[in-house]
Amino acid sequence: MSTRTKVLFGGALAAAIAAAALFFAGVHSYREDRQESVSVGEKVGAVTPASGGIFTVTHRNAKGEILSVVTGHNALTNEGANDVWATYLAASGRSAGNTWYVGLVSATPSATSTLSNITEISGNGYARQAITWDFGTSRHAKTGNVVFTATAAWASGATYLFITNASSGTSGKMLNYLALSATRQPAANGDTITVSWDGTL
Repeated sequence: MSTRTKVLFGGALAAAIAAAALFFAGVHSYREDRQESVSVGEKVGAVTPASGGIFTVTHRNAKGEILSVVTGHNALTNEGANDVWATYLAASGRSAGNTWYVGLVSATPSATSTLSNITEISGNGYARQAITWDFGTSRHAKTGNVVFTATAAWASGATYLFITNASSGTSGKMLNYLALSATRQPAANGDTITVSWDGTL
């Protein structure tokens, strides 16, 4: 008998989408659904990053003397947030194309991780799974359910998941990663791990 577990996660994509030329703050949610015998309701706490862009406005008189200096964090409009998602996640022209994928690793990644230095799951049905984006809700980017199906017991358990724009190999971008609440290791043919993602700006 299968049970469903949800894992929530928060994190910033600011560094990854610098190429979009917009500063913003984001809180992102992951949901991991899996068909395994585990307790329902495991959670990983959300993390809210600091705001991104800071404007500085300096007022000088005709002599060049400073009259006032004002600094403050920018606010992101709905239109701007929607454009960031559409421009970065859905735009073509990147070296690895405009499709994104979810993958699983068995060792702890970090902020300096790339596809070339992570320990990715391999064999017995494992492959990175393509994401279908849904930008229908204002300020959100969502995925449908992404399903990993084992053809036999995996030799290693998954401890983290990640999103990348490469279907395989190391010549792509690793966007972000999530620590799973426990090791996920399919034990037989037909075992599944299902992942979905909801990003908010």
